[in-house]
Amino acid sequence: MPHITAEQFNALMRAQIPLAAFLGITALEIGAGLAVLRLPFTPAALRPGGVQSGPALMALADLAMYAAVMGLYGNEPRVVSSDLSMNFLRRAPDQVLLGRSTVLGLDAKRALARTEIVPETGDGRLICLVTANFALP
Repeated sequence: MPHITAEQFNALMRAQIPLAAFLGITALEIGAGLAVLRLPFTPAALRPGGVQSGPALMALADLAMYAAVMGLYGNEPRVVSSDLSMNFLRRAPDQVLLGRSTVLGLDAKRALARTEIVPETGDGRLICLVTANFALP
């Protein structure tokens, strides 16, 4: 059983993470060490040229990993990312995106997680691959 539900995580984001609300990011699923978050297509996330911006994709990935860690570690808002590596593999299509995150390792001081960003519909080809370490309180 996860330590935080999607509903609880969505409430946390609404109350404490204004960027998530601005971008419309929502948690669809949270389990023990996994999470799926949704980034709707919005002009707020575009950069010049009509491309979905790196900061919006990074927000989706970071929040998905944060949710996955909390799903395994517990409802602890003080979990923070300590480093993040993002590989852009192709241009994000003009549609809803999903961030699918998995915790790869967890010890007393840190968690390592990975997020794959994919389109919600269509070919499902990977857009970004993101890894991050999270410091645990």
